[in-house]
Amino acid sequence: MSSIQIKSSVTVNDLIGGVEQMNNQDLDAFIKNVLSIRASRKAPKLDEKESELMEKINRFLPQDEFAQYKTLINKRDDRTLTESEHNELLTLSDKIEAIHAERFTALTQLAALQGVSLDELMEKLEIRPRNV
Repeated sequence: MSSIQIKSSVTVNDLIGGVEQMNNQDLDAFIKNVLSIRASRKAPKLDEKESELMEKINRFLPQDEFAQYKTLINKRDDRTLTESEHNELLTLSDKIEAIHAERFTALTQLAALQGVSLDELMEKLEIRPRNV
């Protein structure tokens, strides 16, 4: 990264003058960093408990397991499911139910922490009920 010269006491105009000295690559990196700072200031700050709950809310079955689940559901619907596939489907169904239960619990806890209804929180987070 190239360097620019800025006085110890900097005005916005001084900063702009320094930015004008940057090459395009450094300017792009600078803009990215400035936007990141701005976003972090605007973003609501979550405490540790809220962050933990958001992790649980955003947890899903891994993509490969979900694809297998859908395949097994199709085989079940076509009545071509073997006994071992049936057992695998039950295992995956149990995993999905456990994840949904954990998500629901985390959603209700987060709603209570934020003093809003579950519906309001789900709308705020743009969470819609999923058909699995």
